[in-house]
Amino acid sequence: MKQAIPMRGITILVALALTLALVGCVTPSLPTEVSINAHLLSRAALLSSYGKKAVENPFMEPDGIFMGQREEFAVVELVINLPARSTVSLGAQLDGPEGPGAELKLREDFHSYWSTYEDIDGAYLRSSKIDVACPISSQFDSPAGKRTYYLVFVGKNPIPRPAVISVQVVVKGQPMESFTIPLTNPAPVKGLIKQSP
Repeated sequence: MKQAIPMRGITILVALALTLALVGCVTPSLPTEVSINAHLLSRAALLSSYGKKAVENPFMEPDGIFMGQREEFAVVELVINLPARSTVSLGAQLDGPEGPGAELKLREDFHSYWSTYEDIDGAYLRSSKIDVACPISSQFDSPAGKRTYYLVFVGKNPIPRPAVISVQVVVKGQPMESFTIPLTNPAPVKGLIKQSP
C-alpha cells in the first residue's frame, strides 16, 4: 500500500528550498580590488553606536566626578575591503604642535588601559567590543570582504591642537596607502577641579 507524503512535509521542503535559493541570491560578492579608507570618528557617532556611558562604551573616555576626563581619545575608523584573506601591516601616529600628542592603543594595550578602572559591570561589555573593533597588532591577517577596525589614540586631556593623525596601511603585495587626518574634534570639557596644564 502506498503511503502519501503528508502536506506538512511538502510545505517544509518547499520553504527550505526557497530559503536556500534566497540566501544564495543575497550573498555579497567579494571586491575585485583592495580598497582602504580612514577617517576620524566624531564623538556623536561613537555614542550612538556604542552607548553613552563608559561602562558600556570603550571608545568613550572615563569621566570622574572631580577630575573630569583625565584623558582624551581620538578614534580613527579604518575600513579595509579585500578580495582575499591578506596580511595587513599598519603604522599610525598622532602628532601635535610639540611632537607626539597621544599614544596608539592596539587591542592588548587598550585592554590594559581599561583594566586600571575597576568596574566589574562594564569589563565584559567593553572587552568584547574592543576584541571586535581593535586590531590585535600592527600586523595581522584580515579576512576577505569588508572589515572595519578602530585605531584608538589616548592622550592627556585635551590633546594639544593643532594635531594631525597619520595612518599608513600596507596590504601584502599592494602599494602602501597613506592618510593624513586633522584632529578636528573639539577638545572635551574638564571636571570641577582644574587639571594642571
